[in-house]
Formats: sequence, C-alpha cells, structure tokens
Amino acid sequence: MAALAMDLMEKVADSQNARNACFPEAASSPIVGILLLATTAAVNQWMQGESNPIRTMATTLTQMMATLDPLAAESMAALAEGDFQWCQGSSHPTGQETNQAIMTLAAELETATDHMTRWRTTLDRESGLRHDRKLVSVILCIEELRYYDLFPTLDVIQRALKGYQLRMQTALLTQHHTAEMDQSQ
Repeated sequence: MAALAMDLMEKVADSQNARNACFPEAASSPIVGILLLATTAAVNQWMQGESNPIRTMATTLTQMMATLDPLAAESMAALAEGDFQWCQGSSHPTGQETNQAIMTLAAELETATDHMTRWRTTLDRESGLRHDRKLVSVILCIEELRYYDLFPTLDVIQRALKGYQLRMQTALLTQHHTAEMDQSQ
C-alpha cells in the first residue's frame, strides 16, 4: 500500500534528521536510510525465495514493498546529505488511511501464518534453512531500525514474522519428533 510506504518514509526521514541534528556542524551519516534499504532488501529476498506463497497471501506487504523500494533508493542521497524534506501534499495518506492499511497488513499476515507454516514444513532441509535465514534477516533488520525510532508498520511485520517463526519451529519440531517415533516402532 502506498499509504504504508509513504508513512514509513516520513518516519525514516524524521528519524534520520533527528539523528543528524545530534552531531555538530551538520555531520551526517545516513544510517537510518541505510538500515531501511537493508530491511527492504531482506524483505524482498525473503518474499522471493523458495516459491514463498507470502507474495500472494499478503498483497498489502507486496504492494508496500513495490512502492517503498524506489522511494527509499531515491531518497538515500538526500538522507545522507541531511537535506531530505518530506512533502505532505494532498496525496499524502491521512492517519486514518495509514491505520487502516496497518490493520489490513496485520490481518493478512496473521491469515497467512498457518498456510506459511504448512508450506515451510514441506521444504527440504537445504531450502528450509535458506528460508529460515532470510526470515531471521528480516527480523534482525527491523530490530536494528527500532534502535533509532518506532515504526508501527515495521513493528506489525516483525511481530507477525516472529509469530510465524515460533509456529514454524513448533511444527518442525513436532514433525521431527513424529518421524523419530515412527522410526523407533
């Protein structure tokens, strides 16, 4: 959703500008922007890998990433130079639109969790490990961004992914335990 991408970019710009203001003589390091790029790259890698069904199950996330990627890339130089100005025009989403999009995203991710868990248990060991590493990368990138500010959209994504990770690990342990029990009989 464009609303989520626009809202996130505004918050990243505010966080980057606040960080820049802490340093003398307008010294700037685009760390918040760099972490946003790392996060978008991690999310895209996770979504694209191993025929991940999340792309079709969480269309809000897919649309958000399609809007956010070019915004983040184009804004990087301005964030680094400390002169990024966020323009709020008539096309900027309202708080109500952003909150509605966040609730839609949360609902889609929650709905996808059980299907994603079943899908993950069908992957072979090598594909599963690749998927798991990509998932952890997303969670950790979001955690790094949280050091600089709170980003409600990313918090929703991270919370959903941690829930999915817990269910997936439980399902894999159960599957492994059942296989061991079957072998011992």
